[in-house]
Amino acid sequence: MRRSSLASARIGVVGATGAVGTVTLGLLAERGYENVRAFASARSAGKRLGDLVVEEATVDALTDGSLDLCLFSVGSAASRELVPPVARAGVLCVDKSTAFRLEDGIPLVVPEVNGERALEHNGIVANPNCCAIPLTCALKPLHDEAGLRRVRVSTYQSVSGAGAQRMEQLRASDPSANDLAMDWSFDGVEFEEEAKLRAETRKILELPELPLSATCVRVPVLIGHAEAVWVETEEPLTPERARELLEAAPGVRVEDFPTPGLARGGDEVLVGRIREDSAAENGLALFVVGDNLRKGAALNSRSLAPSQRPHSAAAQAGSLRKVEGGLWRRVIADEKRAFIAGRGTSPRRRVSPAEERSGRESRLESRRFRHEAARALQAAGSSSSSPSSPMRISRISSTRISSSIASASSASGSFPALRRMDRDLVIGHAVDGRASSKPALVA
Repeated sequence: MRRSSLASARIGVVGATGAVGTVTLGLLAERGYENVRAFASARSAGKRLGDLVVEEATVDALTDGSLDLCLFSVGSAASRELVPPVARAGVLCVDKSTAFRLEDGIPLVVPEVNGERALEHNGIVANPNCCAIPLTCALKPLHDEAGLRRVRVSTYQSVSGAGAQRMEQLRASDPSANDLAMDWSFDGVEFEEEAKLRAETRKILELPELPLSATCVRVPVLIGHAEAVWVETEEPLTPERARELLEAAPGVRVEDFPTPGLARGGDEVLVGRIREDSAAENGLALFVVGDNLRKGAALNSRSLAPSQRPHSAAAQAGSLRKVEGGLWRRVIADEKRAFIAGRGTSPRRRVSPAEERSGRESRLESRRFRHEAARALQAAGSSSSSPSSPMRISRISSTRISSSIASASSASGSFPALRRMDRDLVIGHAVDGRASSKPALVA
């Protein structure tokens, strides 16, 4: 991708006639993206989708030099055939299938949870499962606060997760004949969907040994996946504190009684029924719901509209062309969270129950990110109040990190166009939709 303006990004939507593809096209159109092309299978080629004429998705068509970014909403077999050669041709590929999610070296990204990982791509970014996205958005702040010991989840997934044809079948069906379904591959013990949810949640949260048990069913609802979640934490966590954390979490909206109907058409994860689980030590129960076609699969509207938002603190601070050790990635991640919070500074949290009792506040960030943020300040020539204990940093603002780096760097100019596009399109793009309704990053 050589074009520096996100507004002029040349975007291809592959699988444009499917349930997710049509939502993706709609979101791009709503945000004023005009340089968009629609691709699908040979049998759909020539159809019109509004002002767009569907083209056949072939390697030649996708690698002719006319695209910067391709958003793939096709099956795993088609993704394995198309994505690698398109990525090798220099087109950034964001794939929503299962083809690359668990491959080493390919980031599996939920921007509100691990958005900085998107910058580590080699041409391909994978979108998580449409249930893993809302689940990890809800689990991340709880883990940061008290640590996750184990998770149990039951999902109630709408028919839109199985495609547009299943939606039409439900519309035409007799309501009295509707039933639950379990329509995934079965290995004799569990369904493929259950195994995917466990493996992807572990990868996104970077907790490879997290005990997670899932039971998945399909329900006769058009749009919206719901999840009943039971969590055990390492440290005690009250329902009141959990609610505070979730209310401050990016991309999450707390509702007393979340339902698929409430979530439909929105970009936020709805979390409610937050209560103590008396069957487990340090147990919590909650109910999580999201629109699987938007939050779970398509693009987030605001993340892809930087022209409508102010510039980030780093962009205002000046030139950041080169920062050793990948430091600039941490600045980007910090600013992304600041804009998600919508108040110019990153969200804050109490790091642990001990620090909560002593009244010290810290940002609602992962332990790993706080550690790297501390190193970032030190590398930029700035000292923290407790450099020997980065886990106890109480407040690190994106402005402070950015200005420290800018003043320490003598480089001039700006990031290469590729990296600038990466920040806006990869972090901003809903990796399986999964972007927040608040801006992930704008530059």
